[in-house]
Parts: sequence; structure tokens; C-alpha cells
Amino acid sequence: MQDPRAVTQGNGCGAVWLPATVLWHGGFEAANDGESMALETPQGADFEIGRVIRRTLDVLGRNAVVFFALALLLTAPNIALDYTGVFAFRAAGFGFASIGLGLFGALSVGYLVYFAFHTLLQAALAHGTIVSLNGGRAPLADCLLMSLRNALPLAAIVFLAVIAIVLGFVVLIVPGVMLSCTWAVLVPVRVVEQTSVAGTFRRSAALTRGHRWPIFGLFAMDYIVAIALGWTLRLASGIGFTVPGHMSVAYLVLSGILGSGLAMLSATGIAAIYYELRLIKEGGEPEQLAEIFA
Repeated sequence: MQDPRAVTQGNGCGAVWLPATVLWHGGFEAANDGESMALETPQGADFEIGRVIRRTLDVLGRNAVVFFALALLLTAPNIALDYTGVFAFRAAGFGFASIGLGLFGALSVGYLVYFAFHTLLQAALAHGTIVSLNGGRAPLADCLLMSLRNALPLAAIVFLAVIAIVLGFVVLIVPGVMLSCTWAVLVPVRVVEQTSVAGTFRRSAALTRGHRWPIFGLFAMDYIVAIALGWTLRLASGIGFTVPGHMSVAYLVLSGILGSGLAMLSATGIAAIYYELRLIKEGGEPEQLAEIFA
């Protein structure tokens, strides 16, 4: 199995997940170019939320421009769909009933587009995060190529995960939550280790075993902060509980930017969770760097 720290910047590329948005709190200290940001994490250590937050912020500090550009690029289709939805509400007189079956068709397409591009973003930033944690920098083009190279297997993985998690929530809620935590690192597992579809599920379950409560805590923080920021923006824009058709263009633009930023934080945070799990489960030396993206 590849050491997650065994990724360095190269010319080639190799080879969910949760549509959650995490705002990570903590101190910020950017590392110098070429310096590994792997904090000392001995094998067998406890999962530390603070260490995950620190790594996430370090990575974002070094790659803010590239990562945010990727987030804007890969969330742009979702933002465009939001605009389309608002205009549809306006054209229909702001009523759900007046839109009819077209609304459900649009929502179905919207969800498919959302999951497709959100998964591509997670794959791109998983690559960029692991490279950065080893002291390198992944160019935007490499990150994009990485996500596209893994697009088909990730589509199958995320589709199956979403179906199972939704069913879990429908049945008793708790099974859905536990599956979300169990499969929290599906995307980075596939990107880094090039596992099969079934192997990706098994590997994520093995890595998260014994550490799902702190992962759940991070996801809870994610949800609370995302909701708080979203409502702060709504109230600051003066729209409150306004239905979609009445939302201003300015609000939609700001909401899209906020969503892109939160998606970037979420994807980077999930990659940092994967990195933490690999280190405490399997150990390894920070200086053991090698190419695994061939």
C-alpha cells in the first residue's frame, strides 16, 4: 500500500465524499516551498481533530489561488443551474405548482450535475492536498487531469454511496450518518491508491474504523458552519426566507462564491482526514517520498 506521504510533484498524473462544506478553524502557518508539512504523527496515535485542521489550513495557505480557481471552475455548472432555477421561478410567477413536472426534472438533472462536478473537485483537490502535504505544489492542470482520469470509477463509487446513504437516512437516519462517516474518504482512497470500486469501499471502511466519532464531529461542525454562513449571507442581503424567484443577482453571485470557497475547504479537509488516518493506522517516515502518480 502506498504511503500517503509518498507523493511528490511530477509531470504526470495518476490515478465522498460528502456534499458537505467545512469551515475549518485554527491557527495558520504556511510552510516554505519544498518543506514537508507532515506533522509528527506516530503510528498508533489518536485521531486528532486539531492536527487535521492545521494541515488543512497549511495546505490552503500554500495553494489558495490554484485551489480556489479549481473550486470556481468545477462549481460553475452548479451556480449556472442555480441561476436557471431562479429565472424559471420568475417566469412561472414564483409558484412550485405552476412549474409542474418540469421542476422535478430540473431538480433531478441539477443533483446529477452537482454530484458529478463536486466529485471531480474532490478528486482534484485530493491530489493537490497530498502533494502539498509532502512539500510540493500540484499545478492546476495536473489536478484537473487527475480528476478526469478517475472520473468514471468515481462516478460509480459516489453513485452507489449516495444511494446507500440516502436509504440509510430514510430508514432510521442513524444508518445514513454512520455510512457517511464510514465512507468519508472514498474519493482520496481511489485517487491515491487506485483501488477498485469494491476495494474503495472496503479500504475507506478499514481506515475510518475506530475513528468515526471524531469524523462525525468534523462533519457536524461542517454542517453547522455552512448553515450559519449561508443564513448570515441571506440576512445580510436582506432576503431572509425569500423564495428563489425573488433572490437578487447580487445575492446569487455572492452565494456562488461562498459555495465555491466552502466546497474547496470541504474537499481539502477530507483529504487531510485521509492523510491523518493513513499515518495513525500505518505510519511511515515523512522523508519517504516517491512518485505514485505515473
